[in-house]
Amino acid sequence: MGNEVERTTITIEGREHAGSALLETDELLLRIAGEPKRRRVPIASMNDVSALGDRLRFQHEGQRFEVVVPSATRWAARITSPPTLLDKLGIVRGTSVHVRGLDDDDAFVRALDDAAVTRAPLGKKAAVVVVGITTRDELAIVKKARASVGDALVLWIAYPKGKKELSEDHVRAAAIAEGLVDVKVARFSALRSALKLVVRKSERGTAKRTRAGT
Repeated sequence: MGNEVERTTITIEGREHAGSALLETDELLLRIAGEPKRRRVPIASMNDVSALGDRLRFQHEGQRFEVVVPSATRWAARITSPPTLLDKLGIVRGTSVHVRGLDDDDAFVRALDDAAVTRAPLGKKAAVVVVGITTRDELAIVKKARASVGDALVLWIAYPKGKKELSEDHVRAAAIAEGLVDVKVARFSALRSALKLVVRKSERGTAKRTRAGT
């Protein structure tokens, strides 16, 4: 995926360490040989971020770091200009979007307004469907969205973090039952994660054939 280096050299204040690096949306995770836990470096706390060749350079808590990364320039760009939530959801200016269950997320609503998206009803005109849920019963929207939008469905289900009663596994199971497959997970907010669902290639056209045969 380009956001993880399993074997690398991490230099801290001039001292080299073997380790690994994983760039997440909000933090850089560094596993350093000999340390029991991974170091979590919040992107918001990184200073003087730059790339020189295959070296990602930055300062954190008064220490200077260098991490050998083949795509150091791209990592530095992601850290200094992180993707917005709409970037992650594939929503650009003017996109036709159906949204429900997220009116309480002020930041998301403002982002949609700023992008001048077109609010569409649930149906074929909705290029992207974004649904916030809090209970497993609300997963019925997966079936409804599949029937309403058809094979071109791009469905994001935003669900609460750390809730055993409604986890990523429950969302994935509901998707599989309707011929959908998850292709991406994203941090939606501090309280929600989101799973992107699309119609599995082998299932495309099946709804049309079923209707024709009835």
